[in-house]
Amino acid sequence: MDLVERYLQAVQFWLPRRQKDDIIAELSEDLHAQIEEKEAGLGRTLTEAAVEAILRQRGRPVLVANRFLPQEHLIGPVLFPIYLFVVKVVLLGYMIPWALVWLGLMIYSPGIGPSIWRIPGSRR
Repeated sequence: MDLVERYLQAVQFWLPRRQKDDIIAELSEDLHAQIEEKEAGLGRTLTEAAVEAILRQRGRPVLVANRFLPQEHLIGPVLFPIYLFVVKVVLLGYMIPWALVWLGLMIYSPGIGPSIWRIPGSRR
């Protein structure tokens, strides 16, 4: 896999699902056109270092993806995609084990379930 494809995959990771394909297609077309233009000017294919320089000029993938996101400044435009990713990971890391423990208690200790939900003083 060449540098441009890896770069596009890195940008794609940070993009919203609904717009990923369109944005990546547009960005890919623009990058390939820029590379072809540079190759035509030099009269030869670009080296990997030259392609890397073009990609560095574009910026980090998270910052490139951030330009396509709606502007939400709760945390800051640079850190917001990273913040959302961390929140999702933490929620999954907390919610899934919690749900599995709860499910295990309900399956293997059926008497616990009704006693948890019983209102004190009721005769059920």
